[in-house]
Amino acid sequence: MSLISDILNAVSDKVWKALADPTRRQILESLSGEPVTTGAIVEEFTPALVRTAVMKHLDVLESAGLIHVERVGRQRWNHPQFQALKTVSSWLDRRVNTHQRNLKRLKQLTESHP
Repeated sequence: MSLISDILNAVSDKVWKALADPTRRQILESLSGEPVTTGAIVEEFTPALVRTAVMKHLDVLESAGLIHVERVGRQRWNHPQFQALKTVSSWLDRRVNTHQRNLKRLKQLTESHP
């Protein structure tokens, strides 16, 4: 493999690991397009999670490139970043398309034989 593909795989691995946790997926859903303060995210998940737990989840999302954190004064604004999701999505699209083609061929083969 090339260095570029190794780097892309490492990025994709971080994204998959970040998305594996349902709480992190919920946090991403809460960002759905607009920046949100960390305080607002903490409030949304209280009492289920304490602030430090939310911060750990946000750190994982930031490390995976799924959010960008901007500090403005004492506030942390969490901005959704969709490029990493697009990379994973294109990988999934290729796999789904391959499986769909295979299923169509299988269907054609089974229908062509009595």
